[in-house]
Amino acid sequence: MDIIKAIAENQGFGVDVVPQDWEVLVKGLDNAQSHIVMSGFSRNDEREAKYLLSNTYAWGRDALAVSAENNSIKNLKDLNGKKVATFADSPYIPQLEEVIGQGNPGIIGKPSAFLAFKELATGNAEAVLADEGVLRYYAKQFPEVNFKIVGEGEAFEYYDMVIITPKSENDLMEKINTGLANIVADGTYAKIYEKWFGVAPEQLPATK
Repeated sequence: MDIIKAIAENQGFGVDVVPQDWEVLVKGLDNAQSHIVMSGFSRNDEREAKYLLSNTYAWGRDALAVSAENNSIKNLKDLNGKKVATFADSPYIPQLEEVIGQGNPGIIGKPSAFLAFKELATGNAEAVLADEGVLRYYAKQFPEVNFKIVGEGEAFEYYDMVIITPKSENDLMEKINTGLANIVADGTYAKIYEKWFGVAPEQLPATK
């Protein structure tokens, strides 16, 4: 939210942030209820064909959070017979079902990453599947939990994250890309990153 607000301020347009469930975000573009969506969306051919995608504003990867003592879980297949918490009504659910079985009772769907991580904190789940940055952020809410991040295989490769608008919003997308380049160049982006993650970004988005 801080990134899109900084872009909007740099380019002189207003933005109202409306939190929504993940599965309805893009539907807001389709029914003209939203002009912009962003929530860890990756760049892919299907989205590129239907929407305008911004330049990369960050890099992410999915990961598993497990207790520091857990050496038995390193990839999705290792979750078979285990309890894993993740976002309900998200692509994580079918991804897990494809590997460990549709309707597997060990898959715990929660409405937010915070509540999913809470399942690990309270011992109700042995792993949490979510974006790595999100996991590290919410781990701060449970300092008593000694955890580690794991993830081996194709499912855990890094991807570039983009901001999405309808195809009709060419002028808006131009402002988004220009504003993104400007906040990277003037140091605003790095300050936002350090605010949330406590460290400087390893790699800044390209300014072109």
